[in-house]
Amino acid sequence: MNCSYERFITALTILLVALTVFNVVFYKLPLAKANDEVSSKIDDADNMLQTAFAGVLQAESSGANVTGLMVKLDEAGQFLTEARVLYSQGNLSEADTNADECFNAANVTVEEAASLKSLALADGQTSFWHALVFSSAASVAFVVASFLIWRQFKHVYSKKLLHMKPEVASDAED
Repeated sequence: MNCSYERFITALTILLVALTVFNVVFYKLPLAKANDEVSSKIDDADNMLQTAFAGVLQAESSGANVTGLMVKLDEAGQFLTEARVLYSQGNLSEADTNADECFNAANVTVEEAASLKSLALADGQTSFWHALVFSSAASVAFVVASFLIWRQFKHVYSKKLLHMKPEVASDAED
């Protein structure tokens, strides 16, 4: 009976070792894969947030009003921060959700920033052409008005000059 008991213990030990190896290999592998996927999504969200920030900065430098975009950038940053905290706590599903939210919010911000930038550039070009046309028109009007005033002044001065009688000096010597 001792022999069969020892065989049973040996078989049970081998089974437990096999299950442990099986568990480590096949259970932890998907967890590590999921862990890497979430980490990759968080990195992608971070890159998209940086791209959104650069787009908002370009839109602002072109003269666009970016206050609404700054609010969206802040929201995306909050999602990214929450995703990192949840990832560090091991809550992968919530971290994955927040990373997706950050990525989507940053992507929308990039698109809106590009749209605002193009509108601001178009408005800037329109303002430039308006200023150029109005300045040119004002310059022409100034030159024409100056010429007309000079002509009128010349005419009046010439008339006065022609109607003047020369005065003869009484003490002039011959």
